[in-house]
Amino acid sequence: MMRILLAVDGSDCSKAAVEEFARRPWPTGSKLRVVTVIDLPLLPLLPDLGMENFLTDISQTLDKAARAHARSLIGDVVATILKGGGKDITITGKVLKGSPKRLILDEAEKWNATLIMVGAHDYQDSERAMFGSVSQAVAINAKCSVEIVRRQKPAKRGVRK
Repeated sequence: MMRILLAVDGSDCSKAAVEEFARRPWPTGSKLRVVTVIDLPLLPLLPDLGMENFLTDISQTLDKAARAHARSLIGDVVATILKGGGKDITITGKVLKGSPKRLILDEAEKWNATLIMVGAHDYQDSERAMFGSVSQAVAINAKCSVEIVRRQKPAKRGVRK
């Protein structure tokens, strides 16, 4: 039995990982945990301006909207997998909040995942240096196998190979 943690964020590269998972035959009894991570920026508190309540309201509204979006994303992923034939798999979903790099690894370890699947953003070196790469951090630090799925780039028209 496999325990696969599929980390998604709704991006095209994340969709590629979902599609890759959905197209494969998995052993009967395998378990899938679909996770997505909410990583909201911290809003500065400016007590001298009397804005604590205003900023708290904004934070709560953003958190509520992000959680609703995350649950919807997980629902879409589950539907895609079931449509692809993943009926012999037990699927659960979980919304996490904080640093994606750390929380994906923590969840995989707590859940005893045998495989983590993530999509890879096609960042250039300068973007990777600025934003960091979640898939790279997961691959380097995971205590189980990791599969990084890259989306296929469409062939350019009029270019011969």
